[in-house]
Amino acid sequence: MLARMGQDIHVVTIVPPRGFPKTGEDTDCLERNKKVYRVRIPDGLPSPLYALISTLGLFLETLKVTLRSSVDLIWATVPNEDSGLAGWLAAKITGRPFIVDIRDDWEVALIDETRGLERLLAKAIYYAFNILYASADGVVCTSETLRRRVSVRRGSAEKVFKITNGFRLERTGPLTERERRAVRRRYGAQEELVAFTGTLSSHQAPWNVVDAARELRSRGAKALIVVAGGGPLLEGLRKRSIELSEPVRFVGPLRRDEVAGLIAASDIGVITLRDSVACRSMIPLKFFDYIAGRLPIAASVPEDSEIAQMIREAKLGIVVGPEDPTGLADAIDQMVRDKDLRRMFKENAGKIARRYNWKNLARSYLDLFLDVTRRGGN
Repeated sequence: MLARMGQDIHVVTIVPPRGFPKTGEDTDCLERNKKVYRVRIPDGLPSPLYALISTLGLFLETLKVTLRSSVDLIWATVPNEDSGLAGWLAAKITGRPFIVDIRDDWEVALIDETRGLERLLAKAIYYAFNILYASADGVVCTSETLRRRVSVRRGSAEKVFKITNGFRLERTGPLTERERRAVRRRYGAQEELVAFTGTLSSHQAPWNVVDAARELRSRGAKALIVVAGGGPLLEGLRKRSIELSEPVRFVGPLRRDEVAGLIAASDIGVITLRDSVACRSMIPLKFFDYIAGRLPIAASVPEDSEIAQMIREAKLGIVVGPEDPTGLADAIDQMVRDKDLRRMFKENAGKIARRYNWKNLARSYLDLFLDVTRRGGN
């Protein structure tokens, strides 16, 4: 979007990225775009060595691109820690303004999910990034809860901004009835189709989807849950579903256009998050995909989280407590039975969808970049 606005954008990235599902489309994009610079990291490395090599590789490539292309500003997105540290170091050496973009409370989640020596390392990363955030010329957060937390860690709310995540509106058009039937046949849906999309990681608590599906089956509910996505928990979840006579259909990672098609053909979208401090500020990407597809939402998330508040206030679906598969089954069952309720949620999603169009959000980033470069950073 920024390139379409006439900006000269250079992207430094890792190939292959660890922990993210691979569908092939990202590689195709990199091959076409001559201003995307790839740092290749060998697979199979231990995590600490992988992090060290990826940080060093990203730093050296960013430094080279910045000097060769007369870059005005360095913008790094975290997680993961390697891109944040690499961008920050390159900015310090070259004197360019530095903006860091924080997608979620990833350091808190890292501390919560590790033990022993790894947890000590995670805490060290947390405090190192406090210094990084405090020295940045601008910090962007994807939720208001996260913005407040980062302001405390930075020591000031000045130069800390909220710009939400979003979606590409032109990629989310409705399907014709014929296309919708074809997608539903592909996934074997003869009843209501329920979608869960995204990377299957522990903070997403996807095991609750399997348990909720088992509960729905025991009630005789006419609903098929399809889980689209890869990640570290995929094989374990597949095994659990098989042990429970496959109440969930796992289709693995899909291309973005296939995800959009699944959402457009579905009747309900599911969001689950763990009951943790980190998850109270997370707004998963699937939320924006669902409202773009006018999909009613069944959410099992922390009740005081920002995502719960957004769903309730805009009347986009039903929210139940975190890690509550029975409550999640109740929410799905209620919407399966009540089509008028689903219709209201769909209409409400349509009313707010344009608010999260990346075309508009990119303008907010550009305004921030122009302001920072005019001020010349710190």
